[in-house]
Amino acid sequence: MNEQFVGIIIPVKNGSQAIKKCLESIFSLDYKNFELIVIDDGSTDDTPRILSEYKTVRIITTKGIGPSAARNMGIKEAKAEFIAFTDGDCLVDKSWLKELLKGFVAQDIAAVGGSQSSPADDTEFGKDIQSFLEIVGFVAEYTKKGGCVKPTKHNPSCNAMYRRDVLLRAGGFLENFWPGEDLELDYRLIRGGHKLMFNPDAVVYHYRPATIGKYARMMYRYGFAQGYLVRRYGLFRTLHFEPFLLAFILILGMRGFGLLRDVFILSVFAAVVWFFARSLNIKKTAVFLELLFATLIHWNIGFIKGILTKEMK
Repeated sequence: MNEQFVGIIIPVKNGSQAIKKCLESIFSLDYKNFELIVIDDGSTDDTPRILSEYKTVRIITTKGIGPSAARNMGIKEAKAEFIAFTDGDCLVDKSWLKELLKGFVAQDIAAVGGSQSSPADDTEFGKDIQSFLEIVGFVAEYTKKGGCVKPTKHNPSCNAMYRRDVLLRAGGFLENFWPGEDLELDYRLIRGGHKLMFNPDAVVYHYRPATIGKYARMMYRYGFAQGYLVRRYGLFRTLHFEPFLLAFILILGMRGFGLLRDVFILSVFAAVVWFFARSLNIKKTAVFLELLFATLIHWNIGFIKGILTKEMK
């Protein structure tokens, strides 16, 4: 597998803060047999100028078609048998491609993904978000880490490699849909009889939102995507049951305000104990609790909106 020609595809829009670091990390890979395609998806900041400095990068410019359509464009333009995806706000570990290729041990394996960590220069709040996502396991398999190469049901598109022929036969990513387009694709691939693998040693370093407001908006978008997928396919992952469990608790609590209050207090106390046990830090425990409330509120609002949305525009 180490001799395989790999295509790396990066969609980016207004990514001037991190795209240079992203590209430099790719050119520092210990694997050189690759082509790099960057889709500048309608950037209005300094991204086009930064990209123009890299003469060996194939740059495709669009007026703004969205990440899914941008990736599909890159898939069609690529020449490689294997296609690796990352995002403009990610840095890749030097062994990233080698580790992803290790997972393709059989022909029925359509894709291999890896783990995520925080860049060394991310904001303190961004690092807290990474730690929080690892602690609570949100979104299910989004921040999984550790262990060995093993089967999985989903790999986020910021760190995944696919067989190009499989992508083409599947029709690529669902366009006009983001985020969640990677989950939707993986779900279709598994239904079609393909297998997915996860290698924790294939690492990308992902910059996270720098403020609670940006994080809340991210959670809303994630919740909306999950709700839309439930409307389209039905319940197909554990996370989809969370809103219904929360609604059940609220309905139960409506039988008596005291019971609802007691459930709330007990849940908050359990969360505080859990977060402190994992961090051993009062300040971080408070940040994690704030992130938990932001997640539950905004993700569920987005989920309900997604359930009610008939078609993506």
